[in-house]
Amino acid sequence: MTPHFIPVVFLGASAAITWSLAAVRIANSLAPALVSVLAWPERERTKLAAATCIAIDAVSSYLQAMQRDLSLGICVSPELVTSARRDACRAIDELDSLASAMRDETPSCEQRVAAANVIVRHLRRLVDTVSPLEHLAAGTSHPDRCRLAAINAKCIALLRGAQVARDESGDGAILPAAHTPPAFFVQVIAQKATESAAAVGAVRATIS
Repeated sequence: MTPHFIPVVFLGASAAITWSLAAVRIANSLAPALVSVLAWPERERTKLAAATCIAIDAVSSYLQAMQRDLSLGICVSPELVTSARRDACRAIDELDSLASAMRDETPSCEQRVAAANVIVRHLRRLVDTVSPLEHLAAGTSHPDRCRLAAINAKCIALLRGAQVARDESGDGAILPAAHTPPAFFVQVIAQKATESAAAVGAVRATIS
């Protein structure tokens, strides 16, 4: 509608007035466009770093809630764990939405957007890997619960960028006196969870 509206408004105006108004309209259009090109990428870059930290912290809080319940062998407050998981998923979705909105930004943002996409993928994989433990903890043996609690603690450290020694056995740092081999599902969770947490910890520095 705009191209049709402008000729109607200026219909019958003199050439001098028409050209002066055209110049003003061009200047008014270019000025905000120039400001947005210069300022918007930097603003979005700051928002991306903040959203990344929020998402990682939310997933860490969920793992901490799971770790406590695994250590006790019962879910003391299922509402708290469920709320922590929802907060983690919501924070991951917000980071994903922001990264998607920045895909067409300036080339200087491409590396950060790619890193954010990697973090989103691995955070979702991490939550998907440990979330079944909300219902499996009660029927899991005490040695395996200790191993799973240690895995959660290890993942939290990895998410924060810490260098944690790789434990091929899947036993973790906390073991009861009577040593028993870990269950197969514990080994699978240990591998997937630590891989995703380590990937997030390694990539997060590229967004800050």
